[in-house]
Parts: sequence; structure tokens; C-alpha cells
Amino acid sequence: SVSSDSSHNPELRNALVQNLFAGHSSVLNPAALRVVRQSGQPNGIPYHDWWLYLLLSGAGAQCLLDPEPVVAWRQHRNNAIGAAGRIGGLRRRARVIWSGQYQLWMDGLVAHLRKRESLLTRDASSLLADYAIARTQPGLFRAFAYARLGLHRQSCAGTVLFYMLAVLGRI
Repeated sequence: SVSSDSSHNPELRNALVQNLFAGHSSVLNPAALRVVRQSGQPNGIPYHDWWLYLLLSGAGAQCLLDPEPVVAWRQHRNNAIGAAGRIGGLRRRARVIWSGQYQLWMDGLVAHLRKRESLLTRDASSLLADYAIARTQPGLFRAFAYARLGLHRQSCAGTVLFYMLAVLGRI
């Protein structure tokens, strides 16, 4: 699955704020599968596909998005999140962010990732350490710290919204 407004290559600085990969349509090569098997299955993660994106991008894997859709994603009222362009999906995402659930998810995902530092590149380990410090900063300082780390979403508008939510203490 690929975002129609993708403007950056998939990498850890994006994976820390956004999942680009739908688990039902992801394909792993043997090297990526070895990393996943070595990492084990963390308990309590919200989305296995986001976990894979974080883990593999942190391990230095080249994550690729195929611009050609090959799987139809069936949307219904009970989807956990839903497609971003649909009203239900937007409402669910807003609730997750405003309730603080998004922050809890990210804290959990990053904690699991830091426990597997032996699988990560040196740059990824350094970025995670700096990210952990940035997450402790209040509003505006957190947004500046995220910007300094180069954290971004795939679209410019999404990145601006991300930084605004950081200022408000929601991310």
C-alpha cells in the first residue's frame, strides 16, 4: 500500500511518526525475514506492520513502496483505523491522537525497538536515543527537537500537522 502523496523514501525518520506499510501486502526477502525472526515477537504492540517498518528500517533494510496497488483494502465501519481519506478513518485517527493513545503506542514501539539495538544500525541506535530525549521536551521544544532529528511524514501538510500536534503536546 502506498500513500498517493509520498515524497520521501521510506526510512526510520518517517517510521517513527507514520506507518507506510500494510501488513497484508508486505513482502520480506530472506534477509529481512531473518531480522524479524531474530527480533522475536514483542508483546503489546498496536500494529505488527508498523513494528516491521520500524524494525527493518532501523536495521538498515531498504524498504520499498510499489506505486502500483495490487490488493484492494476492504473498508468497513469496524476497521481499527480505516483509510486516511475517509471520514471514519480521520475521526478514529483524531481520537487516537487526542486521547494520548498515539503517544502510548509510540512509547511502546520505541521501547521494544531499543531492546533490540543489537539488530539496529549505529545511526538508528543514535536516532532512537535522541528521539527518547526529544519525547521528554515540552511542546515547542519537542517540535524543534523532532525537526532537528529530521522526523517527517510523507506529505508536507502531514509533517506540518505533526509538528503542530507536537507543540500542543499530543505527539
